Amino acid sequence: MADVVIIDSDEFQLSDRNKWIRNGLPREYGASTFYATEVGLNWSYTFVGSTVEVLGSIRQGLPNTDVEFYVDGSLSKTFTSPTINITERSRWHQSLFKKSGLDPNTNHTIQGRQATLPDPTQKGPIFFDYILYTPSAKTVFDKTTRFFIDERDSRVNFAKPNPQDWVLQNDGAFSYDDFFGRGVTNTTDPENIVTFSFTGTKIEVYGCKDVNFTPRLNFTLDGQSPDIIQLQGEPEYQRRYNVALWESPVVDGNTEHTVQMNHVNGSNGGMCLDYFLVTPATQSPGFFEKTGPPAYAIVLPVLTGVLGLVVLIGVLVWYIRKRRKARSVHQRSISSEEEIKPYTQGLSFNLAAPEAVVTPFEDTSSSRRIPVTQKSLEGLGTIPSLRPHGAAASYVSSSDEPPSSTWEVANAPDGASLTGGSDAYSPRLQPVRLRVENE
Repeated sequence: MADVVIIDSDEFQLSDRNKWIRNGLPREYGASTFYATEVGLNWSYTFVGSTVEVLGSIRQGLPNTDVEFYVDGSLSKTFTSPTINITERSRWHQSLFKKSGLDPNTNHTIQGRQATLPDPTQKGPIFFDYILYTPSAKTVFDKTTRFFIDERDSRVNFAKPNPQDWVLQNDGAFSYDDFFGRGVTNTTDPENIVTFSFTGTKIEVYGCKDVNFTPRLNFTLDGQSPDIIQLQGEPEYQRRYNVALWESPVVDGNTEHTVQMNHVNGSNGGMCLDYFLVTPATQSPGFFEKTGPPAYAIVLPVLTGVLGLVVLIGVLVWYIRKRRKARSVHQRSISSEEEIKPYTQGLSFNLAAPEAVVTPFEDTSSSRRIPVTQKSLEGLGTIPSLRPHGAAASYVSSSDEPPSSTWEVANAPDGASLTGGSDAYSPRLQPVRLRVENE
C-alpha cells in the first residue's frame, strides 16, 4: 500500500477562527476537532497528492446538517450528517469526503464549508478531525509530516506460530468507531510477534489500554536491545483509546528500518495495536531523481553569486573613489604651491628709488645691506608687497608702486637677493622681514 499523510485539524486554515470552536476527545486524532457556529464558515488545506479524504466525528441526538466540499474551487460533494438517536453512541473516524484521481504533480486545495446549521446553539453535529492524502514524488515534507499506517496495512506482518490469536474486535467488546481505520488488533500470546518495516527518521506505535490491565510490551528496532514498556491501567475509564505505546529514537531517514513488537509472557493483559505514525525524511523519497533538485538548491547558489558580485563591485567602487579623492587632494596641494611660486619671465617692477638698503628687522646689530635696484627686481613676477612694518601681507602685480617709507620682509636667508633666476628668494619657502631704506 502507498504511504498516506495524516493532517490534524489544527493545521487547517479557518475562515474566521473566532467563530470556530475547538473541541476534542481522546478517541480523536491529536485529541482535537473543530466545529462551526455559523453557516458559511469554511476551512481549507493545500497539498500535493493524488487522493484526499476528510474524516470527522458525528454527534448523536442532533438534527441533520450539510457540509459542502470543494476541490480546487469546484464543488465536489455535499455531505449530510446521518440521524443518530440520543440513545446511540456518537461516531468517530467517519469518512465525510473522499476524492481520488487528482494530478499528483499539482497543488490542490480541499475546502469544507458549513452549508446548513439547524441549531447553532448546539455543538456540532459534525466535527472535523483530520485529513488523509496520498503524496507524490513532488510532495515536500517538513518536520511535522507524519505517515499514517493502519495496523491492518498489508505491510504489517503478523508472525507465526499463532496468527489466529490476532483478533479484529467488533462491536461486542470494542466499537469499530473507537479506533482509526475503524478497527483494532489485540493479542495476549507473547510468541505472536508483529513486524513492520519502514523508511523514515522515527516511528510511533499507538493502541489502547484496558481498565486495570498492566501489560508489558517488547519493542525491538533493527535487532538492537529491546525496550520493555510497562503500561498502567486506567481505573477512571472503561478503556483508553489512541494511546502512544512507544516511539523509537531518531534514525537515518533514508534507510529502511524494522520494528518488532510482542507481549511479554506473564504480564496482565494483552497488546492492543491500532496504528503507526512514521516521520519521513524532510524530502520526499525519489524527489531528486524524478523532479530534479528543489528550487532552493538552484536559487541559493545563484543568490550567493550575485551577492558576492555586488560586494566585489562595492569594494571596487570604494577603492576607485578613494584613489580619486587622494589624487584630487594631491593636485590641489601642488596647485596651491604653484600659485605662490614666483614667475620669473616677462615681468618687471619699477621702484621709486634707484637703490635700497635691505636690513634684517629682527637683529639690527647684524644688518647687512642688499643692494636693490630696479634692474634686480625685473622678472620676479608676483611677489609679496613691501608694506610698512605691522601691515598684513599681500601680493602685488607689476603695476603696484611702492611707497617711499621703511619696508620689512621677515627672515631673509643668508645670501638671498631679490634678483630673478634659480637663486631668487621664494616667499613660498620661507617668509622674510626686510627693512628697506632708501639711499
